[in-house]
Amino acid sequence: MDVVAEHGLTEDTVLAGTGLSPTDVRDPHALTSIRQYLTACENVVRAGVDLRVAYEVGARLHLSAYGMYGYALMCSPTMRDFFDFAVRYHPLATPIQQLGWRQEGDRAIWTFTEIYGDLMSHDLRNFLLRQQMMMTSTHMRDVVGADTRPLQAHFGLADVGRTAADEAELGCPCHFGRPAHELHFPANILDQAPELANRLTRAMLEDTCDRLVGQAKMTSGVAGDVYQLLMLAPN
Repeated sequence: MDVVAEHGLTEDTVLAGTGLSPTDVRDPHALTSIRQYLTACENVVRAGVDLRVAYEVGARLHLSAYGMYGYALMCSPTMRDFFDFAVRYHPLATPIQQLGWRQEGDRAIWTFTEIYGDLMSHDLRNFLLRQQMMMTSTHMRDVVGADTRPLQAHFGLADVGRTAADEAELGCPCHFGRPAHELHFPANILDQAPELANRLTRAMLEDTCDRLVGQAKMTSGVAGDVYQLLMLAPN
């Protein structure tokens, strides 16, 4: 809402059809769903914003926006731990794409697998993928340093005629029509320690993230409904 307000879109435009009010969004205890976020992004795309807005959103979503998950990542003892933890606890980040990573030769490669691609318009897929690419790049800079940039980006979508703009935003060559969505970094980054590395704090936060994942599983879907009913009469 903050980003698109600078482009002339109102909060009501963003939240149309989500069932959320601006007060809900600003309540730190409110829970929102992936469906609501997809609806909000679809509203923004339909309003005709430029794809650069996706990069603006991704650039503002620092790790500090992700609560305990984000702080645990910042405290990772090494970047390899950072990659592993990010993937294992990614459900806490309300994921639009499934996050993965692999080491391939001299590359450490983030992979983004679309979960809801069949539910999205082509324009929304383009928007959210760019947001995710920028968001991940932002998180890498948060922990390694402001000069950190990917080596290259692979898009599993067709070029929409803005390759130069994409490369300027991500700071690396961008290749389209590839088999998968990927963001490549040098593998030697894996042995580096994040600037805020703290093994003890990370261990404590990992326990907290385990509890949060458990709570999320117990409060969603049919299993969550059954759990809540049982807890009304625990005997």
